[in-house]
This record gives sequence, structure tokens and C-alpha cells, in this order.
Amino acid sequence: MILTSNKFAWLLIVLLLLHSNVVSAQESNFIKVQLPDRVSIDLPKSWIVVSDDITQLVETYVESSMKSENYSYTKSNFMFMAQGEFPFAQVIVRSDDGKTYSQSDIDRASDVIIKSLNKGFYEGSVASYKPQNSRIIEWYGTGKVKINGRTCILYEFKRTSIKDPSKAIFVRNIVIYLENRAVYLTLSYMENDLAILYKQIIDHVLHSIKA
Repeated sequence: MILTSNKFAWLLIVLLLLHSNVVSAQESNFIKVQLPDRVSIDLPKSWIVVSDDITQLVETYVESSMKSENYSYTKSNFMFMAQGEFPFAQVIVRSDDGKTYSQSDIDRASDVIIKSLNKGFYEGSVASYKPQNSRIIEWYGTGKVKINGRTCILYEFKRTSIKDPSKAIFVRNIVIYLENRAVYLTLSYMENDLAILYKQIIDHVLHSIKA
């Protein structure tokens, strides 16, 4: 029994050290990425970006875009993901002018408006994932969240993986309402042995959003 307790104590110490190392490693390995409409987020340098015909490291992408005189921040679709045959975490960005609310509307949004948004987001999510053989497992709801001084809409849910229905993906969707457009960010990661690491990364990305 004493041996078992000692093993547990050592395991706890190792996990705490690992956790602290992961956090510090994240802080030093993120880079700011400029998105459409003057929105920016911090992403891991080692992730890859897929946009139009581009597939390269995030760090390389940022450095090349800063050097290019012809680079435009008006692209409307981006995908960023962890490297690997089966990405366990990703960030998808899209921007369009089909918004129905202004920033001031969101600041003043009542519970009735939030409830209406929640219904629309739920129905839209179910409809969009169904053709991909993915279903919503749990729906956590919709609410307002303040990120770096801007009120955004956040809705979260868990769905089955498109590639492997036996696995679950946790999804956080952020909607940023701008003057003439809305920017949508989908932050997701798979629930597996690496979930604690990817959750920290996704949380970091979420709180780095600036618009």
C-alpha cells in the first residue's frame, strides 16, 4: 500500500511538472497571425496553414506575408491545424458580409436574442455536419463573452469525428461582429490522451483574439 501511494505521489509530481512545461512552451511558441478585417490571433508556430493554394508552417506563412508587398488580408477562408496524419486540433476562420447584428447590437443583446441565436446555431450545426456523417453529441449553448474588450458570441458543442465516428471532437465557435462583416472562428480538438494539451492551446488562441 505504501509503495502504491509513493507511485501515485511521484506520478502526480511528474504530471504537475509536465503541465508547467507545456504552458511555458506554449507561451514561447506562439506567433501572431493577421486575419481578414484587422482581426488577429496567436497560433503555434509549428502548426500548418491551409488557405487557397498555400500549405506551409504558420511561422513561415507569417514571415512571408510580412515580406510580401502584394499580400492581401482580404482572404475569407483559412484553416490552421496541428501537424500529423490525423490532426487532433484545428482553427478554421471564415469571413463574410452576411451578418445580421452590429457590435452595439451584441453588446445590448437580451436573453431573448441569445436564445434565438442559440436555436439558429444549433440547427445550422446539425444541418452542416449531417452530410459529413457527423452528429452533435452534446450542445452546451450560446452566450456573450468579452475578449480583449470586444463582446463576441460563443457557442460550444461536442460532435462525432468525421473520420472516426467513435471519437468525439469538442468545438468552440466564436462570432466577431464588425462594422460591415462578421468573422467566424471554429476552434476544435479531439478528446483523447492529448486533449489537455490541445485544450490549453485552444484556450490560448481564444483569449488572443483581437479585432
